[in-house]
Amino acid sequence: MIRSKIFVSVLVAVLLGVIPALADSVLEEWNSGSLNGWMANTLDNTVEWVSEGGVDNSGYLSSQSVLGLVGALQYSEPYIGDYGALGYVTVQCSLRFFTPGFTDVRFRVRYLDSSHNGWYIPLTEDFSTGEWRTVTKQFDPNWSDEDAMAAGWVQEPVSGTFAETMANVYTCGIRVLGVGNLGMGIDNFLLTDELLATSAASWDMVKSLYR
Repeated sequence: MIRSKIFVSVLVAVLLGVIPALADSVLEEWNSGSLNGWMANTLDNTVEWVSEGGVDNSGYLSSQSVLGLVGALQYSEPYIGDYGALGYVTVQCSLRFFTPGFTDVRFRVRYLDSSHNGWYIPLTEDFSTGEWRTVTKQFDPNWSDEDAMAAGWVQEPVSGTFAETMANVYTCGIRVLGVGNLGMGIDNFLLTDELLATSAASWDMVKSLYR
């Protein structure tokens, strides 16, 4: 179920040991028996809800394709819109690769409407199979293009500037590329206005800070 939650800053709590501020975040755990608005990136890949086998052996989103592109995207608020106004500065998700052949995993935001592309940032270079891993990326929605690129973001053709894109997010999601038959899982997708340490602890430790 898509829902806003009160999130406690891992960065402050873990590194500084002080009482953290509270923040609104959106978290999708796929535990409700539904895709909750998440859909396939293209007509050539599929997404489905799986009841167990995710992080904590709970539900997760499964994506498969025979043409080398999998993942899932969102068209709905609060995942889209003005990231600066929403305050989003961190994206986090858990990934599991069930097959070999993966070459690239991206968090992608698309600018304005269906006639534009957008920006993406690679999430990991570790495509080993069998284990869930949680990845975290920080960003500033007001960055200049130069600052965004220095932080690892890539601009696609026919898109706005980084700041324009983050102020007018049309879709967001996980886009995964590879070769041949691909199968993967996505769990615990989070956007938050808290700066989570990219080397933060396990998902269990992060989740324990929810109230």
